[in-house]
Amino acid sequence: MTRQDFGTDIALNISADVAEIVIASPDGLNGYTTENMAQFEQAIRTASLSDAKLVAIRAEGKNFSIGASADLLVTLREMPRDERERFILEGQNIVRAIRESRKIVVAYINGFAAGGGFDLMLACDVVLVGPKAKLNLFYSRLALLPDHGALFFLDQRIAQGAGSRELAENRTHRGEKCIEAQLADAFVEECPVSDWAEIVEETKGLPLSSLAALKVVWRAEYSDQFERHLAGVATAQSEIVATPLVVERVDRVRSLQMARPLVPAEADS
Repeated sequence: MTRQDFGTDIALNISADVAEIVIASPDGLNGYTTENMAQFEQAIRTASLSDAKLVAIRAEGKNFSIGASADLLVTLREMPRDERERFILEGQNIVRAIRESRKIVVAYINGFAAGGGFDLMLACDVVLVGPKAKLNLFYSRLALLPDHGALFFLDQRIAQGAGSRELAENRTHRGEKCIEAQLADAFVEECPVSDWAEIVEETKGLPLSSLAALKVVWRAEYSDQFERHLAGVATAQSEIVATPLVVERVDRVRSLQMARPLVPAEADS
């Protein structure tokens, strides 16, 4: 196995079967920062070019990813509007790297996935959840829009309008209930890296090569539509992020994060 570090928050372990990306930020929130977003994209693209059979994304600690940290949102709102939009578009390159990968990309969630972490999860081809998984779109608590594709993916995964309902209801889905909510493909108590390829093929009922071929079909059919969606939400988000309501809510969450780890909404699906 070979290991490559991308900054302090992202590590890539490559074996014959799996290129494993591990998120492990020092603060335990595993959120996006101005430094690690480009590093994360680079890790995904490097993993996709490896000889491994698939790419796997997991996290250390209690959180899979909270997406944009409150500090990042504060930095974003202080930028000029055109810079904000450009920064959001660049941040979307993380999900683009997943969708453009010729390999199947799998996420294993056994902690809290919220905001951009929810987008990240949905961008993956296969989503596996463990007993400690907690999934919450979270954006509505900040009066923000999901700007990394969650609404697009939810409408595809479940049904048209599913993204808007998930955003409005702001529910937390836990453990096996993530399967009932159609947000995950399989519930796995433990997920050793060595078993990932077998678990994915068993879950999907197809070999990895066939799944990868279907991904090529997806790109041909939906990539233009997906890009239009990303551009639209980037423009809207660049306006919204500096509004008084968002400023108030982000500052409140930022204070909570400084005082204690982020806790998801209590309402269960």
